[in-house]
Formats: sequence, C-alpha cells, structure tokens
Amino acid sequence: MARKSMQPDSCLVIGFQRANESLVWNRENNESRGEYMTCTDMMAALGKEKELIAALNVCLEEELGYISAQDLVGLEESLPHKQKLLLEIAKNRQGIDMERDPDQEHAQTIGILQQELIELWKKANNFNELSKTLVSSRLNDIERQIAIFLAGLKGTYTRQGKTSGVPARMIKTGV
Repeated sequence: MARKSMQPDSCLVIGFQRANESLVWNRENNESRGEYMTCTDMMAALGKEKELIAALNVCLEEELGYISAQDLVGLEESLPHKQKLLLEIAKNRQGIDMERDPDQEHAQTIGILQQELIELWKKANNFNELSKTLVSSRLNDIERQIAIFLAGLKGTYTRQGKTSGVPARMIKTGV
C-alpha cells in the first residue's frame, strides 16, 4: 500500500524543511483518475529531482558569490532562475504516488536515490543558511554605519536652550 503525505504549502518548504520525509506526494484527486506511478516511473522522477536539486545547489553557490562580492545586479538576475528550479521541483513532485510498495530490488534503488536527495537538500539548506548569514551581516554593518551618521542628526540646541532648526549635517545624495 502506498504511503501518502500532505503537499507542501510552497516550493521553498518542499526541500528545505521536508528533506528527511518520504518523497511520496499525492496529486490532487489522483485517486479518482487512477494515476499511479510504477517503480521505474518513481525512480525516473527521483532522478529528475536529483538533477534539479544539483542545479539548485549550483545556483545557490553562485548567489553566495554574488552576495560576497556585493553584486546586487547579479543576485537579482539569479533569483528568477532559482525560483524556476524550485517550481520545477514542486511540479516534479506532484503525483508521486505508487499503487503498491516496490519490490526489494526497486526499494533499494529508490532508498538510495532518496538518501542522495536528502544529502543534496542538506547541502542546499547549508548554502541557504550561509547566504542568510552573509546578508544579515551586511545589513547589520549598514545599520551600524547609518546609526553613527544618524546620531549626529539629533537636534542641536542654541545658547538659549531651544532646539535649533538647522540640521547638524546635510545629506548630499548626488541627485
């Protein structure tokens, strides 16, 4: 009997939070249509997902390079490709449901593929966490630099003890 699990809410949840769960998802209403995968179909779907996750890892690694080089244009241009990969992974996972448990030979192969997928998702998760750390660090640096500047913008006082209407510093934007 095939195992069933809930479909993920979004593409990002698919791998990053559910990598260690079973890779068996239902397509909506597939019981009524009678669409089930064979063992070879399941192995092909898992193989395709493996390729997609490997491509996602390459994309995430490139994004790390963009972040560390502070190349915002390159980072922005890479985001649609990453989103496309995540959507393809989600689409590939739809309808993965087997009509019966696989035989011993196929079960071993499917298990190996699932373990490889778990490792690839862990790698993707590590890349994602590293990029979050780099971005957070950069934002904290910017915040510290701005805080020093904004501290000097506090209202100054005149000799009479009233606040001065003249800002302590002028901001030149170059526009």
